[in-house]
Amino acid sequence: HGYVRRKVRFQHGAGENMPFEDDSQDLVSSCLTFHELPASAAQDVIREAYRVLKPGACLSLMDMDPTAPAFQRIANNVFAFTAFKSTEPYLEQYAALDVQEVMRRAGFETVETRSSSPRHRTIVAKKPAAK
Repeated sequence: HGYVRRKVRFQHGAGENMPFEDDSQDLVSSCLTFHELPASAAQDVIREAYRVLKPGACLSLMDMDPTAPAFQRIANNVFAFTAFKSTEPYLEQYAALDVQEVMRRAGFETVETRSSSPRHRTIVAKKPAAK
């Protein structure tokens, strides 16, 4: 069948300083984390993911989609957005950050974004394959 069974190991830790060798990981995945980070930390995590990923491997990021109409309805309602921000201190920084451009600047060659739900998106960025 071509399927190779491998062990999967989940590692929890600071994304800005992953305890892995360069070019050693098959996947870096983040789920509903980036809107919790200051923009500077989010950029550091993306650069660190690039460092640890093997050539041809991917970074997958699922989080809120600031461009989604459902998100925009909340953002355009001052009362709803103020209440939302009270539990999400870095939300405005996240909404202003061009995550896809940060990924490209980090060196990722393919960056694709897909809607995951009415308020969420998944961005998958691929590290260039070894030459």
